[in-house]
Amino acid sequence: MPKPFLISRSCPPRAASLLPRRPLPPQRHRLRQANQTVLYTVHRASSKPHLTIFRAPTPHAGGFIIGKVSPHTFSSAIDLDIPGPPLVMQKPSKLTSNYEVYGNNINWRWERDGALTSNIRLVDRMGGGVLARFENATFSVTKQGTLTLSGTPMWDMLDAIIITGLAKIEHQKESSAQSSVAAASPGH
Repeated sequence: MPKPFLISRSCPPRAASLLPRRPLPPQRHRLRQANQTVLYTVHRASSKPHLTIFRAPTPHAGGFIIGKVSPHTFSSAIDLDIPGPPLVMQKPSKLTSNYEVYGNNINWRWERDGALTSNIRLVDRMGGGVLARFENATFSVTKQGTLTLSGTPMWDMLDAIIITGLAKIEHQKESSAQSSVAAASPGH
């Protein structure tokens, strides 16, 4: 079984890290280092749902599921299962790697953050600004990517950013793995 990830916010509060870790026992608040608190845990599975995302427990509230993500294996579709108003995440065309996200007061687009990179950014299509950036750790020994937020969003907005960002990252990984298998198969 693949390792789950922890998402933590460090000082300054705009940076969050995706860190490979073991699953946390329920109701356990864990500090990674001084000034870093775990905000979310993500459990990965090989079957649906592929990602189950939990908000970490705090001194005032227990942890709970904020969403489930299931990318389709042979298409670009991504199923999001979240409490509250639904979010829809879809590619606008087969010729792009971008994903558009629609929901209650949400009109976003996850897109590449440069031509020759796997880094991505989240653009608010109504306001025009960049809400978040994910820097992939392709050449890092720890493989620790970094999610940087613009500002400090409310929890429900942060949850939506985390869910859709992890969905996009997971789909990129699946697409990359499928491309590698196709290139290695006979006849290519």
